[in-house]
Amino acid sequence: MADFLRNFGIGIINLLGVAVPGALLIGLAMFGFLFPMTAVLLNLSGNSVSMHWPRDSHWVNIATVCVHFSIAMFAVLSYVAGYILRLTSPDGLDRASVGWMQKNGNASFVTSPDRMDNKVEKDGRAYKDAFPYWGFGTFLELLGHDELREHVTWTDQTPQKCSNSRVNMWKGDIALYCPDLAATVNSEEAHVRLMSGTWLAIRTTSWAVGACWILTLAALLLPHVLSWDWYDSIHFRESAWFYAIQLSISTAMLFGMSWAQTHIVMLFHKKRVGELLLVCHAKHHADERKKQMNGNASLTNA
Repeated sequence: MADFLRNFGIGIINLLGVAVPGALLIGLAMFGFLFPMTAVLLNLSGNSVSMHWPRDSHWVNIATVCVHFSIAMFAVLSYVAGYILRLTSPDGLDRASVGWMQKNGNASFVTSPDRMDNKVEKDGRAYKDAFPYWGFGTFLELLGHDELREHVTWTDQTPQKCSNSRVNMWKGDIALYCPDLAATVNSEEAHVRLMSGTWLAIRTTSWAVGACWILTLAALLLPHVLSWDWYDSIHFRESAWFYAIQLSISTAMLFGMSWAQTHIVMLFHKKRVGELLLVCHAKHHADERKKQMNGNASLTNA
């Protein structure tokens, strides 16, 4: 029962880590750009968008089916988009976070913007510093975790050994020998990916929401710069409330997106280093348990 609950919790966390950024991406694209832009353009062309629900039973059934189909498509597209965001490397966000920390006098202990920007030639190949960071071993020494330092075999002198593959191998050992710790590790990784996916979703759609905001503002101000005859001909007086509401919604969305993006940049690198530290700690316990299991097996065979 405990294993079932643990696996169920991991599944929920991973699902949310994929679905939430995907829903944010599709939602911002639809409700922050596509729908309001279409409505503004229709109003500018002299048409109107009806928001009244049909009363005829036949059309009510059709509308209900369309709503259910739209919700299902939104869920599917959100998962697909979220999965693509999850597969996208968060190194760009990590670089931005490290740069923000150094700019604000709180430099990282494991890397620097110079290391992440400038390539180092080694064995005929060029390397840039990235997760799991060339200076992570030195960081462990500063913390006094010599027992963890032995697992980190890479430095800035051996950048070819620094790769995500090694960390993924650690996670495999953790899942095999310490499944209880594997749940915590997976949870931490899901939160990191959630932050990365949210940042990518906002970054991808911010220009579209901004373009909608500019068009809505222009539509609201047009009556003051154009002739009143043209203004009356396309019913701007009736549409002014719509533009004002849409402008307020777009403004709130832009402020919320900017706030979320800024705070994710501020916190992401610390969160990622914390994830790596947790994985290294769990790997140490997995090795200890592996040795214990092998020792018990040897005694049993004897």
